[in-house]
Amino acid sequence: MLLRRLAARFALQMAMACVLLVIVAVFIVAWMIDRLDEIEIERNFAPLGISRLIEEAEVTPEGLIVDSQLLNRLEADGGWLQRLDESGEVLQSFNAPPDLPDRYIPGQLIDFWLKGESFPYPLGLWMQVKDGKLYTFLYGGRSPSEDMMRRVLDEGEIIENQIDFPSAASELLRSRKSWVQVLNAEGAEVASWQKPEGAPSNYSLSELVQHVHNPVPYRMEMYTKHDDATGLTWVLQSPTRQAERESEIGKLLSHEAGVMIVGVAMFFAAALVIFLILSLWFARRFMTPIVRILQWIRGFSEGHIPHVRDNIRVVSRNRKGKWRRGYSLFRDVIASVHELASVWQRGKEAEEETQKYREEWIAGVTHDMKTPLASIQGYAHMLKAEKYDWSNDEVRAFAATILEKAEFMDQLMNDLALTYRMKSGEHSVQLVTEDIGRLLVEVVKRTALHPAYAEASIWSDVPPAPVMAPIHAPWFERIVENMIANGILHNPPGTEMSVVLKREEENMGWSITFKDNGSGMEQELLDRLFDRYYRGTNTQGRTEGSGLGMAVTKELVQALGGRIQVHSVQGQGTVIRIVFGSESAYKRA
Repeated sequence: MLLRRLAARFALQMAMACVLLVIVAVFIVAWMIDRLDEIEIERNFAPLGISRLIEEAEVTPEGLIVDSQLLNRLEADGGWLQRLDESGEVLQSFNAPPDLPDRYIPGQLIDFWLKGESFPYPLGLWMQVKDGKLYTFLYGGRSPSEDMMRRVLDEGEIIENQIDFPSAASELLRSRKSWVQVLNAEGAEVASWQKPEGAPSNYSLSELVQHVHNPVPYRMEMYTKHDDATGLTWVLQSPTRQAERESEIGKLLSHEAGVMIVGVAMFFAAALVIFLILSLWFARRFMTPIVRILQWIRGFSEGHIPHVRDNIRVVSRNRKGKWRRGYSLFRDVIASVHELASVWQRGKEAEEETQKYREEWIAGVTHDMKTPLASIQGYAHMLKAEKYDWSNDEVRAFAATILEKAEFMDQLMNDLALTYRMKSGEHSVQLVTEDIGRLLVEVVKRTALHPAYAEASIWSDVPPAPVMAPIHAPWFERIVENMIANGILHNPPGTEMSVVLKREEENMGWSITFKDNGSGMEQELLDRLFDRYYRGTNTQGRTEGSGLGMAVTKELVQALGGRIQVHSVQGQGTVIRIVFGSESAYKRA
């Protein structure tokens, strides 16, 4: 699940990054198209500038076109516009010189346009439909360079490969950073004025045409005039307005190649910024929870388990218990870490409790060993002492006590060895099918004859039909004996106990129920009834049993494939039920 969520989340984020890149690319392409149009308008206002003027301009209720931005561009270009109606009347004028007529006769206008007859300016005619209405414009212009060209022809004089101008004309040319050449019929330079270094001295026809038609790449406007009287061509070159007002960066942007380079650079810069932001976002969104998880695991190794559990709840969830953003993606891992912390804490608590029980058990077993050993040592010293002369009856009494204590110690050692062998699986028995009822009756009768149970009442109840089952008789007898001993020795004198064998119809098995009317058990004792580390019997009182009887009983029952159920109420007695099912495999513990 985590892998699929991560894959889906990364795929979604990459898709969003791609969408952003597409949006950025669209804006950059739009900017490039607009910039290229601007370059074309600056290069040649007509017809693109006029067409945009008509398309984008607002139209007043009187039908007049208004677009201040393009009109400012028209003025900067040195041109003028006049809008005409169908009869040739001028409806609007933009940057028009005062010597232009207010009305044009149609036939005369055609001559002006096609032949240039008696019209002082280069003239263009543009017609376009907008909102179902025809707009007719005249476009023309006369730049300062054209005026200077007339003065060059009128006042310039060639003297020995040099051109001489009056001071007023020289000042005007210098103010415009212009320079002049005179070419012969072959395009070779005859004379020049203020020609810069590196400027060509010969021109072909194609070079002149390209320079005059498209001055932007050359950064210089070129005006030419042929003198029919001398056969020479005068050439005037001046910086373009665009070159004068643009900075070095602007020069790059003014060309198509520069626009393409800047557009591509902007796209890559935007992509770099997007992926940088995305990387930082990924680092914050995904790495922060991972670092937190690693810190929690490190906290386990340092033993700060309660602090880690509290920190997991505070950091990963809000006050309402919902997952915080970023952490919900790792909710399975965080839940596992939290469960690990709980298990770790329970294990640590169990370890501490087990250590406590172990210490109590060792203390109890040590006490159980020392008490009979002290009795044995005491009677041995008494028998050894020469100042006493013991009778045969007294010697036999001492020997009986020593034997009793030795048998107790032997039983205790055997129980210890048996519990650990069974816990480690180091035992092997042969199961034999027996009559469980017969075995039970025999064990109960024999156990009830024990002197320690003289004041108790013990009886058995078995079904009339034999209950045949595979069993290991010595272990079975030990189970019954331990259960009776636990119920009689730890209850007041006169306790009654019933041992009932019953066939279990549900699982085709059988069960034995041990029920007494004693004092019952507290919950703490009930929870630790079968704990091997629980303190053994205090042998200062009744010394029957090793104090490990119930732990041994549980191991034997489980080894025979059974289970134990205990129910006890303080003051009402205890019921212990041992169940063996036919479907349970009799396997070693």
